[in-house]
Amino acid sequence: MNIEKRLISIWIGLILFGSLMVAIDIPLGEKLGLIGAVEGTTITVDDSGGRDHTTIQSAIDAAITGDTIYVYSGIYLENIVISGKTINLTGEDRDTTIIDSNWLFGSGLKIVSDNNNISGITVKNGNYGIEMNSSCFNTITNSKIIETKNWGIYLVDSCNNSIHECICTYDRIGIELDNNSNNNSIKSNILESNDYHGLRIKGGSVNNDILGNLIQANNQVGFPKNFPGFWLEGDNNNITKNNIINNLGTSICMNDASNNSIFYNNLTNNAVGIELKEDSNDNNIFENTFQENDYYGIWLHFDSNGNKILNNNFS
Repeated sequence: MNIEKRLISIWIGLILFGSLMVAIDIPLGEKLGLIGAVEGTTITVDDSGGRDHTTIQSAIDAAITGDTIYVYSGIYLENIVISGKTINLTGEDRDTTIIDSNWLFGSGLKIVSDNNNISGITVKNGNYGIEMNSSCFNTITNSKIIETKNWGIYLVDSCNNSIHECICTYDRIGIELDNNSNNNSIKSNILESNDYHGLRIKGGSVNNDILGNLIQANNQVGFPKNFPGFWLEGDNNNITKNNIINNLGTSICMNDASNNSIFYNNLTNNAVGIELKEDSNDNNIFENTFQENDYYGIWLHFDSNGNKILNNNFS
C-alpha cells in the first residue's frame, strides 16, 4: 500500500512539473536553467517583395535576440537602429546590398546594443555610416561605408569591437574611435580617399589593435590643411604591419599619445612619416620602413620625450 502511494505521488509530481514547463516562457526558462537555449530564426528582407519584410528596420523590429536577418540585394532608403537585442545582419552581396540614408540626418546604421554581427552590406549617404554608441563586442566585416558627410565608422564609448575587412572611402573620416573606445580590433581594412583622415583615435581611447590596414590617399581637401592619414591621440595602442602610403599629409601624427607600439609598418610617399608632438612620450617605434616621404621620416617636437626609435629603415 505504501509503495502504491509513493508511485502515485511521484506520478502526480511529474505531471505538475510538466505543466510548469509548458507554462514557463522560453526566456524565463533559460534564465532558470530549466531548458536549453533556442536557436534564432532567419528573417528575410527584399525591397522588391516576396520575402518576410521589405524594409530592414521592420525586420529588426520583428526580430528577437539570436535571430539572423538576411537582406537580399537592393537599395534600402533607411536609417536603421539596432537596440535592445542581439542580431546577425547579413547582406546577400556587399556591393549590391545597399543602405542609402539619402542624406537624411543621422546614421545609416546605429548600434546601441552588444554582440551584433554585421556583414556583407554597403552603407552610404549618411551623416555617419555605421555608428556604435556605448556598444561592445560587435563584429563588422566585409562591408563598405562610402560617401558619408562625416564618419564612415564611428565608435563612441564602445569597447571590444572588431572591424575587419571593410572599405571606408570618400567619407570625411574613414574610422574614428572616440570617448574611451578601448580594446577594439581594427584589422585588414582599406581606408582611402577620405577628406581628412583614414583613421583617427582620440578622446582617451586606449589599448586598441591596429593591424594590417591599408591607409592611403587621404587628406583629399589638400594643403594648407595638413590632415594626417592616421591621427593618434591615445595611449597604449598597438599599430602593426599597416601600409600607410600616398597621403597628402603626415602618415601617422601622434598628439598627446604615449606608450604606443608602432612596429613593422610601411610609411611611404607621405609628407612626413611619423610626427610626434604635444607630449607624445615613451612610444616604441621599431622596424618600420620609411620611403620617399617629402620632408621627414620621423619628426619629434621638443615636448616629446623618452621615445625609443630602433631598427627602422629610411630611404
